[in-house]
Amino acid sequence: MQRARAVYGAVDAVGTGTGGSGAFWSEKTRKGTDRVPLQYPFGAPPVVTATVTGAGWRVNDNVHVAAVATDHAGFQTGDQFGQLDDCPVPFHALG
Repeated sequence: MQRARAVYGAVDAVGTGTGGSGAFWSEKTRKGTDRVPLQYPFGAPPVVTATVTGAGWRVNDNVHVAAVATDHAGFQTGDQFGQLDDCPVPFHALG
């Protein structure tokens, strides 16, 4: 039986990876879209969850986990009108 491993942290609104477990970084690919490569790939795609946090964001601002692979996760964030927007995103990957 394989032991579970977690990678967690946050991507700020400008696309910088911050805090958490380390072992990841962030690449802003365009407005509202971030790719988070993982330093140590999982053996199989992990379960990834994310949310939008911080003062000034509305309850209907959103994040979508758009991609999950053994070596990265991808997020798209949007505003209350359904348009891509840059938002801070804490996340965790468990596998």
